Amino acid sequence: MRRHSFRVPTRRRPSSLGVFFEGFYNYDGRIQFIQYDGDHPMDHPAGIHPYSFRETLVVHELVHALQDEFGSRAGQIRQTGAGSFDEIAASAALLEGEAVYLEALYIEQCASGAWECVVEPPAPPYSTEPTNHENRELAEVFLARYPYLEGVAFVDHLYTEGVSGRTDWEAVHHAHQNPPTSTEQVTHPERYPSEPVAAVFGPENSRNGRIPKFWSRLGERQPYMMFWYQDREHGIPVIDSEDHFSDAEALSDRFVYESTPSTGWAGDRILTFARGEEDAYVWTIQFDSVGDAEEFHAAYLQVPAGHGGEQVGDYVWVIPEGQFADAFYVRQSGLQVTIVNAPTIEDLGDVNPNVATLVESGR
Repeated sequence: MRRHSFRVPTRRRPSSLGVFFEGFYNYDGRIQFIQYDGDHPMDHPAGIHPYSFRETLVVHELVHALQDEFGSRAGQIRQTGAGSFDEIAASAALLEGEAVYLEALYIEQCASGAWECVVEPPAPPYSTEPTNHENRELAEVFLARYPYLEGVAFVDHLYTEGVSGRTDWEAVHHAHQNPPTSTEQVTHPERYPSEPVAAVFGPENSRNGRIPKFWSRLGERQPYMMFWYQDREHGIPVIDSEDHFSDAEALSDRFVYESTPSTGWAGDRILTFARGEEDAYVWTIQFDSVGDAEEFHAAYLQVPAGHGGEQVGDYVWVIPEGQFADAFYVRQSGLQVTIVNAPTIEDLGDVNPNVATLVESGR
């Protein structure tokens, strides 16, 4: 067994000026702690609450060290980035969720007097209040919290409800070797491990200098985050962003990452393109039912409309100015919704020549 080592910072508690600490496990047997002075902890770029230094910070990082020690396949996926955005986020949710879950159990043991702890444990570091980030940064913070907050609910479900005939920690250990394959399975843990991800294919025949950059799968969390951000930042009430927060006593019940228009996701594929400084994409999303696809389609169309967009054809919207000034092709066909985004209407056909005729005929 490898020896895991870490160095404790010299200052163990926040000073009157504010001293905050973060820990990182480096997948090489080392745990590092970083000290932040002066600023509010949410001002640092990672977007996760840094801790005042305390025992649970060590607990959290030691959990990651042990996950690595015992060969968690989820840890390997996260470390290597071998998978889509969706797969990596799902594995991260298992890893961080277990660490947060064990933090909470540690706090309970200390608070009850069952364990003799060095310091009085503080409340868990995940507030149900919105952060002090400016709104334009809230989505990044909210997205960064996902593995911790939705992950702990997923691990709680594994531990309490079991999976594949296993219960308690045996179920959690089984998940490490058979990680969730999508954020849908994390957000809806009753769908793990049986719910498959639909294989979604999209066109790659761009033209006029549009060069494909990369493709990936975004997962169910992305549509939810998109709608949450539009309400929170721009007041476009596709969903109620306040429904994300809860006063539930259990940490695993305090945060919600699901909504009606994002539920029913079955798979997706996003392909991005570049031409000089211009970016564009084709995002194809498949749903479990035609009704789910229609629901998402109707919800999505509220976004360009809410930004002053004008519908200039059956499937084409143009937002003339502002942060989201662009052209959009949005069409629902059966189980799928296709969204093409480009700087101008003419560019839509360059990104996806398959829609060029429909764009022209619909204008």
